[in-house]
Amino acid sequence: MPEPVPQRISRTPDPNPAFEARALFDEGLAQLRELSASNWTDHNAHDPGITMLEMACHALVDLSYRHTLPLADRLVGGGAAAFHAPTEVLPCRAFTVADWRRRLIDIDGVRNAWIEAVTDERLVVDLRRQELRRTPPAHDQWREVVLGGLYRVRIELTDDIGTVAARDAVLADVRRAVDTTRNLGEDVIEVRTVRAEFFALCGEVDLAAGTDVTEAAARLLLAVSDVLSPPLAVHGSAERLAAGVAMPDLLDGPLPAAGFVDAAALEASTLPAEIHLSDVMRAAAAVPGVVSLRTITLNPIARADEDAPDDVATPDPDPTAVVGDAVPVANPWRIPVRPGRLPRLSLAQGRLVFTQRGLPVAGWPLAAMPAAVAARLAALRQAARDATETPRPLDLPTPPAGRARPLEDWPSFQLDFPAVYGIGAQGLPSRADARRRAQALQLQGWLLLFDQLMADQTALLSVAAQRLSVDPAVLEAVAGRFAPGAVTRPHVLASQIVQLASAEAGEALYGPGASPQALLDATEPEADAQARQQHLLDHLVSRLADDFSGYAAAMAAAFGTPPGAVIGDACRFLRDVAPAVTHRAGAMDTRPPTAEDVWNTPNVSGLERRVAGLLGIADWSRRNLGLTSYDLYDEVDAVPDATDEYRFRVRHAVTHTILLSSSTRYPTPEAARAEMVQAIARAQLPEGYRRLRTSDGRHYFNIIDAAGEVLARRIHYFDTAEAMDAAIAETLAYLRSHYSGEGMYLVEHILLRPREADDPLMPLCVDPDCADCLDADPYSHRVHVVLPAYAGRFQDAGFRRFVEETLRREMPVHLLPVVCWIGADDMARFESAWRDWLMLAAGFSTSGRREKLQALIDALVGVKNIHPVRALFDCTGDPTRLPFIVGRTSLGRGPTG
Repeated sequence: MPEPVPQRISRTPDPNPAFEARALFDEGLAQLRELSASNWTDHNAHDPGITMLEMACHALVDLSYRHTLPLADRLVGGGAAAFHAPTEVLPCRAFTVADWRRRLIDIDGVRNAWIEAVTDERLVVDLRRQELRRTPPAHDQWREVVLGGLYRVRIELTDDIGTVAARDAVLADVRRAVDTTRNLGEDVIEVRTVRAEFFALCGEVDLAAGTDVTEAAARLLLAVSDVLSPPLAVHGSAERLAAGVAMPDLLDGPLPAAGFVDAAALEASTLPAEIHLSDVMRAAAAVPGVVSLRTITLNPIARADEDAPDDVATPDPDPTAVVGDAVPVANPWRIPVRPGRLPRLSLAQGRLVFTQRGLPVAGWPLAAMPAAVAARLAALRQAARDATETPRPLDLPTPPAGRARPLEDWPSFQLDFPAVYGIGAQGLPSRADARRRAQALQLQGWLLLFDQLMADQTALLSVAAQRLSVDPAVLEAVAGRFAPGAVTRPHVLASQIVQLASAEAGEALYGPGASPQALLDATEPEADAQARQQHLLDHLVSRLADDFSGYAAAMAAAFGTPPGAVIGDACRFLRDVAPAVTHRAGAMDTRPPTAEDVWNTPNVSGLERRVAGLLGIADWSRRNLGLTSYDLYDEVDAVPDATDEYRFRVRHAVTHTILLSSSTRYPTPEAARAEMVQAIARAQLPEGYRRLRTSDGRHYFNIIDAAGEVLARRIHYFDTAEAMDAAIAETLAYLRSHYSGEGMYLVEHILLRPREADDPLMPLCVDPDCADCLDADPYSHRVHVVLPAYAGRFQDAGFRRFVEETLRREMPVHLLPVVCWIGADDMARFESAWRDWLMLAAGFSTSGRREKLQALIDALVGVKNIHPVRALFDCTGDPTRLPFIVGRTSLGRGPTG
């Protein structure tokens, strides 16, 4: 065993001058000579200025060393999930056909899968009556409409699936996978097993002398089988990375559980339209021991049930039991395969003859092959199955664990000065007079400027891991620090008190009560900290190729919101950005496992979740958005006096108990409604409640905004704090489920297509001014986005434009959205119809199918867009008043600002 090489300090200077105190000293001295050559000429070692320069250079080397520690060490302390794992942000849900095949092949019991577009779902448009029909009209002015976005899944089962029950279990797993990972605007109408079409092989094969006929025959049959139905090998992550596949390419697409499938192999295993005999010959000739192929043919077999429908109820038979008539083909070099069929080699028909040097040595029909050949073929197939179907581990490399280091531990470089300076640990001698002590303190104060700069850099290094962390707990803390009304001023930079030789010197130079917070308050204004934090969050979001800066700009333009007020929304978006990126094109699950997953549920499309994050909407679940949905309450309460003044009350739908009341009067119903919406929104947050006590000890609470102003009150007093807290919890839960404010609904038109004979059809979009502008297909690649026009920020025209721009930018490019801003009454009607249809589509409701579908169609096409109210005024008047814009505003007497 060789002797270990001892560690030695290299005598060669480091090429980086930051690590060479002498190089830094020479550069500093050159600068001094350039700046003060006429006043300072004594640059010898005894000069105090030279000593100070030397001490500063050694301190800079220490600082440089800390800056270049291993990255893993510098990022210790950022939380358990400081960075997104590659498996969180690089994969995405199945989107392309290849993605879908990989996703389904990953299911236990599935050997291969194919996705095909469905073209047999068709309707007829009557051009004369401008309506959809199921059958052509009597006249000839009609055309056919093929619905797009519909697919069929075909599955090849593994060999161990041999019963109807086992097959149905696998198909149920596939159906569930399809439902939970469906893409927006698409639907899978059917999941079925692929039917096989069997082929008979006949051939005469010349073998080399001494070749084992049994081995050659078994390998030849396996090779031909693989040509007809290529196997799909799965690979472990370590294997693929060792082969040179980059991590982003490896994790492109859905994350597998059983191993990675090579793209070329996946492409080669598509259902073929024909088999090339030359491919069969190439594979057979490559078998060890095969010299030549004297003759070889491949013919399809016509079984008795060959023309039966593809969705037969029993699995395909074993290849050794398939019998039928061999069908001649017009071109033996190109053998056609029935559409949608999987070619397989029959072991019950066909014949092989083996020769050596032209002399026959073996030959038999495949149905009567020797037991030794059959056993060897079975063993080879089992070995191939083990190699291709055995799950491979997802053993991705993990980042190195760093070593915690006290980066912020910065001993003042003044402690390294010679004792004669009197600023080190030894201090001044007791006989030093006041003048000498003042001189030492003055020197310490001047050197403290440089000390503080370096100490603050080490302090920032120590918190860099937290500043760059995406750990949910860290982001929650950031949002709390920058929230309006925070106890202490927030900061992004870091500082610390430099520990000098004596506490007296520190107190004299820093002042009494000095703290890192006080230093930061003096050096980093609040506006700078907010802007710096916003830029930092933008950087963290951009690492995932995303952008949140548009939201801050929109809030500033529409409401004058400062950057600090949207930091909490940015932290929330960053906290949810990984699943939002992964599922951005995903649709909702239309067949959830329980009825509770239909409403008040996070079962929404990826687009809704993502857009909600980009708009700062905290709750993106499917819930009630209507002010009157499933509820009864007095919305406004007029005060009978000389002038019209209004109040609002919010009631419980069942008990009719008054939950909230207005705290003041409002001049218009619109103003009362706007304040009520804001009060309801704040009452859904724990921080929106202020607990109070009367002079006689009774408890009550108010609803307050972010600035602490009262929005609403609860006119009820409680004897104990516990009773008040219980009422607050009940109110918060009730309002969250009945008055959820900002949000959206997304309806995919393809899901509303007629599936039964009496299902109603959607009307066509007709332009009365254009005879040739008929939109003949209201189902394919169409979505409706329904939003409450009355909710919070949605009442502002500028923010509403930002919402529409965000929706259209994030919408998959092949989808055509219709964005509707509707009022409370229309929202209540739509929500009722949408909820009924969701229960029907999920299978939890079976009655009234036609009526429920018709109600939803009517609610979609019958809603009225509600525009912000504007008043007409002289265009030469006040330029600050927002204009009346046709198509975006409506004429009224409400607020015009």
